[in-house]
Amino acid sequence: MVLLRVSNLLLYAAVAVLELSCGGKVYHEFAAIGGEGWARNDTLSFVYDGAFDKESLKGCNLAVEARVDASYTYKELAVRVETLDILDDTIVRTDTLRCTVYSDDGQRKGTTAGMLYQVSSEPHAVEKRAGSKAVMRVSHIMGDERLGGVRNVGVRLSFSGRGQRLSSEK
Repeated sequence: MVLLRVSNLLLYAAVAVLELSCGGKVYHEFAAIGGEGWARNDTLSFVYDGAFDKESLKGCNLAVEARVDASYTYKELAVRVETLDILDDTIVRTDTLRCTVYSDDGQRKGTTAGMLYQVSSEPHAVEKRAGSKAVMRVSHIMGDERLGGVRNVGVRLSFSGRGQRLSSEK
């Protein structure tokens, strides 16, 4: 019993070290999409409650992730991400991020757990003001009004540790 507890503790410590060495994930959250599919006007909101300081903003990145099943027919999933200022609910930045679901030769992309494939966009620099929370709203911008096959959509905030410069483009 004691050996099991020690091995569990070592496993948790190893995972923590791996996360820190792989870019320091700060926030990773998913929202479920209902069985009817993801409607264009169904905006998903994510709030990271941690504070940012000027140093932590260097290299802070956002990626969108999606879990899709075999009924999803598009090659990619394009989403609009609005980053908001929590103080006055104004949009600080709007970006379009894309998750590739199928390669050019028709092969499924991403990782799988059973029937779902998880795909991710490229990380994108986050523009935030020091001290403010991160609030992100995500909606799809695909041709269909309602997308079938999308089961979960999420966001991941992480620090690259590379001192990436944040763009002031909106």
